[in-house]
Amino acid sequence: MKLKSLLFALLSVLSLHMMATTPEPPTEVGELASRIEATVFPNPSNGVFFLELKAEQSESFQVKIFNLIGRTIASEKIETNQEFRFDLSTQPKGVYFIQVESDKEQFIKRLVLR
Repeated sequence: MKLKSLLFALLSVLSLHMMATTPEPPTEVGELASRIEATVFPNPSNGVFFLELKAEQSESFQVKIFNLIGRTIASEKIETNQEFRFDLSTQPKGVYFIQVESDKEQFIKRLVLR
């Protein structure tokens, strides 16, 4: 019986700790995500694909493409409201990640090379 009480107390403390250390969600879900629209096409790709960033205001972004082990395959600085062409046709088939980052936000898109 003491073991059950001890386990219950431990779980209660852990739950309270997790609630206290979990960051507050944004007041508007997707507030930053709705500001920038990112499109990767075609996806899946044979290696050549386009990244298009649309926004109301022009903004500069650093784009990095990583393979599954975290190695940077490509890196470019691009502006919103433009279509940018990437060529990864020399890379092996598989899953890659496109990290788009500005001073204000960062997000990641997935790309499949076949």
